[in-house]
Order: sequence, then C-alpha cells, then structure tokens
Amino acid sequence: MVLDRYIDGVKVGGNAKDLTGKRFGRLVVTHLDGRKEDRHNRPLLWGCECDCGNKALVVSGDLTSGDTKSCGCYLEEYFEKSNQRFREKYQTHGLSGTKEHSAWKRIKARVFNKNSPDYETYSKIGMSDSFAEDFTAFLEDIGKIPEGMEGRVSVDRIDNTKGYVEGNVRWATDTEQARNKGMYANNKSGVTGVYKDGEGWVASWYVAPKKQESRYFSIKKNGDELSFLMACEMRDVAIRRLNLAGAGYSENHGK
Repeated sequence: MVLDRYIDGVKVGGNAKDLTGKRFGRLVVTHLDGRKEDRHNRPLLWGCECDCGNKALVVSGDLTSGDTKSCGCYLEEYFEKSNQRFREKYQTHGLSGTKEHSAWKRIKARVFNKNSPDYETYSKIGMSDSFAEDFTAFLEDIGKIPEGMEGRVSVDRIDNTKGYVEGNVRWATDTEQARNKGMYANNKSGVTGVYKDGEGWVASWYVAPKKQESRYFSIKKNGDELSFLMACEMRDVAIRRLNLAGAGYSENHGK
C-alpha cells in the first residue's frame, strides 16, 4: 500500500516525484508551492526560478513534458528575433519617393535593366553588391543631398574610370557632372572637346552652363598634325584657366 507523503508541507501521492533542484530548460525548481485548482484534477504546482531572474509557478506535467522551459522570456525572445528578421526582410527604410531613393533606382536601372537606353554603357561600369542590394548602405556612403545645391542633382562617380562603388559616389549638379565626365564613346579625335570640322581642328569648352566657347585651327595654314596639337593645347589651357577661377573640372574629365 502506497502511503501519502508531504513535500514542503504539501500532501502528495506516494508516487509523486520531488522535482526540487531539478532543471527544466531555463527553469530550476525551488519548492513545491501547492496545487493548481482545476475542475478535473489538482496538479502539483512548482515554484521555479528562471535564468533571467524571474519566478514562475508551473505544474508538474508542463515541466516534465518540456512544454514549459522558461518564465515566458524564451517565447518573448523568439518572437522578437522573428519580428526582427521580418523587419529586416520586409520593412522599408521610410525613404521611398525621396530624391535620394529615386536617384538610387535610376543608377540601378542603368546598370541592371537591359531595357534601359544606358544599359550598354553602364552595365560595364557596374555597381557594388552592397549598393545594389541595400539602399541604406548606398545612402550611408553618399549621404543625403546637401542643402543649397541648385538645379538638378544626380549621382556622380568621383573617379569616372570606376563604377558605383563605396567611396566613389557623390551628389553633383549637371555642371559638376559635365566637368567630371569621361570621354564620350563616339569621340573620334581621342581628346575630349577636340574635333575635326571641315578643313580645321576645333577646341571647345564650356565657360558656364550652356555657354560654350571654341577656337578654330586651320589645317591649310598649319597642317593637320600641328592644327590638332594646337587645338589640344588650347583646350588644356582653357580648362586650367577655368579651374583657377574655381570651375572644378576634375583630373578625370575627358578620360
């Protein structure tokens, strides 16, 4: 005959196991607190201390079956991590529709969209994986468009021999873009701003947006080779003079 016995002053059956001191997940049983009142039975209710420092009361069956492994903190952490993964995957950055985001989408289209008229050129230039996959990475590198920039502003590659990569992007006006632009693909002379016009070579440059100056060097007077060299020298001198006045033509201009 199995006799009743007591644990922590609570009457239990003879087959009841004392769980005091045992660990179940994050919970360590400290004492038997009593019984849980239930319409069908009165299961033993154990006092437990969680690794997080909180205390909990858990019935025997939930402990031994593994249904309860913490005071509730484990589930909270699980949902927080799950929600964080969801936010990272689906939550937007809140900047859709801004000028910065629109500019980012335009350069992505240039590089990756085969239907873009600029694809043939810019697909060869390329874009870093981090920029292409994450607008916030791009924005962290380039920053927001500075206040006070007048006219249209777009993304400029600082070194136009490189692609849209970290450390090589900035915001620039159309004028700044033009003064950092590389050589056009259809250039036939091999020198930006120098072209052949009939019986002469011409050097041309912009002194201001939409305001162009040029000098003509006659082949008949100077010969073809000398006229070409004179046009190249003239344009080089003009650009250097403009830069002394703060024009901002870059070293990569025309290359």
